[in-house]
Amino acid sequence: MLGGGPFVKNGVTVTLDMDIDEIFQLRIYRDSTLIIPSGTTFKVAQFRPDRPDCFVRQTGGTSIIDNLNIDDKTCQYIITGGTLKVNSFNLGEGTLIIDDSSAAIASISITKTFRTGAGTTIKFIAHKNGIAPVQSKDVKLDGKKLIVDVTRYNYAANGDLTLVSYTGTRTGKFAGSQVTIIGAKADLVYDDAGKKIKLTNFRP
Repeated sequence: MLGGGPFVKNGVTVTLDMDIDEIFQLRIYRDSTLIIPSGTTFKVAQFRPDRPDCFVRQTGGTSIIDNLNIDDKTCQYIITGGTLKVNSFNLGEGTLIIDDSSAAIASISITKTFRTGAGTTIKFIAHKNGIAPVQSKDVKLDGKKLIVDVTRYNYAANGDLTLVSYTGTRTGKFAGSQVTIIGAKADLVYDDAGKKIKLTNFRP
């Protein structure tokens, strides 16, 4: 929905082929997918992927969003490339997948608060030299499920892997029983002195 009227119907896939610059709220409907490719800028005030089985696939380009709210348990925002800039990011329900296995994500930055709700999943997929971390001012973690795939990550050469960095404050933690690391063993550390959430002490 764009500006109070229908934008597209349920069950469609829209691939941007032009820049979008709107002050309205945009909503993705049920069973629908929005693809943000390289060479495009997607700029909106309010963005709500909040209907069952809706997807955002950012394969490149630049997304500039004032308030991003993902609010259904079957919603997914998958970023594999480009730049994501958000003022306030509320992952109320659903899944955020940061797949940097191709090292094509330029940055993920949040001006105010990155918040995860109790029913959310965050998945990081690293390339051999690391991953583009979430960079935020404040971090509020109510989310219980974190998955980090380090199958490709060369931890022997690179050491610690930063997942989230912040300049303000952090509250909350991921429940330890819901943290899954694929490809190696490592410890999840909340380094509030260094303002990072990271994996350290890698071992086979």
